[in-house]
Amino acid sequence: MSKKKLAFLVATSSDLIFAAANVALAINQYASAQDYDVIIYYDNANQQDIDALFKIPHCIPQQFKFSQEFTESIMQRFPPYSRLKSTNDMMAFCHFEIFSLLNFYNTVIWLDNDISIQSDPCELATYIPLAIPDDNPWKVQINFVKAIPGYDMDRQSFCSSIIVAHDKLPHKELYDFCYKKIYHYAPYCLNRDQGIINLAVQHFNLHVSVLHSSIWNCPSYFHKHKQAKIVHFGGNNKIWFDKNLTYKFPEWETRHNAWLALGGRDANNTKQQNSLSNLACNKNEKLQVMVFGTGQMASYIVKAIKTNNAHIEAYINDCQEMHQALFAGRPVIPMEKINTFPFDYILIACRPNETIQARLRVFGVPEHKIVPFDVEMLLAGESAYWSCFHADVWNYLENFPGLQECIDINALCNSDWIKHVFKPF
Repeated sequence: MSKKKLAFLVATSSDLIFAAANVALAINQYASAQDYDVIIYYDNANQQDIDALFKIPHCIPQQFKFSQEFTESIMQRFPPYSRLKSTNDMMAFCHFEIFSLLNFYNTVIWLDNDISIQSDPCELATYIPLAIPDDNPWKVQINFVKAIPGYDMDRQSFCSSIIVAHDKLPHKELYDFCYKKIYHYAPYCLNRDQGIINLAVQHFNLHVSVLHSSIWNCPSYFHKHKQAKIVHFGGNNKIWFDKNLTYKFPEWETRHNAWLALGGRDANNTKQQNSLSNLACNKNEKLQVMVFGTGQMASYIVKAIKTNNAHIEAYINDCQEMHQALFAGRPVIPMEKINTFPFDYILIACRPNETIQARLRVFGVPEHKIVPFDVEMLLAGESAYWSCFHADVWNYLENFPGLQECIDINALCNSDWIKHVFKPF
């Protein structure tokens, strides 16, 4: 049987079909090739969304469900503090299906659904037999609770948001390996699919073409995002929740409006709004915060916190040598001790921001308590008028109930650090 040349694979739970559709529309917008398929795996879907997906050129929507036995086993065996929180998250294991699809295609490209394509994605097909973005500075160990015997846990980790796989790979063996190992190592997995992909690279001694993250997996806060070919909204504030991000990336919103015009359903922001409103902030009590980082950014944030309204419980730093010291009079703790301190928010005061957010979620920190403090407000940096800073930062803090009253906006916005982060482009 002759194979087709190229397929893009996107997988989604029912609540994010609009995001997968946005990826499909972007591929159609930028693809230089004519012969390709966009396969969208969904677990459940409203008929309205299915009908709209079929209206997108090249799009092949398919229902995909794991067996009840597999789902129950994985849900029970994964650590409670992992990134596997609900059955919706099971769709992440469709990463492994790229190897199955290589039975029918020469090349299969996996794309996460929280991205915005800004250039020809078919260029990815030139990276063979395997291409994945780097996950710098993290090592393979970041994906697991403990070291997995027989593997180099200190090797550079790869980020599975984009995977390019060619049929020159031992794809049948890779498929079997991934599903076998996700079951075997489930009790030790923090990330869902990514750790197993990294183990597979080592087990089969695969040559990986590293996709530079600033180009192919660019964080949405990165100051050169306009030059990137794919932007990744990997943090808490997904573009469909954040009007500032839709302002920065208008093409995503244009495609979303096109999706609505096809009859697709809109994003449901109720969940995000509820998670924010559920944070109880007693105005008669100080807000309890922790700060991730002990560098210059952290120093500026400390100076901007109003001590009458907030109390810093501790600072978080991965460096073991810091754990015996105090920073600004408060203890410095490792990540694994986060839940031994009370906190309303964790303010991120270092980079890489999105990776730190992911790690905090792995340790069970609720998303609405994570404040990506230094870069998610980057909209202010788009402005050539420094006077806009105060309003932009103030509006950003409004997303975190009680935090506006705890931050001296003038002190924060007049710091050298904020001017560097928010420099006009």
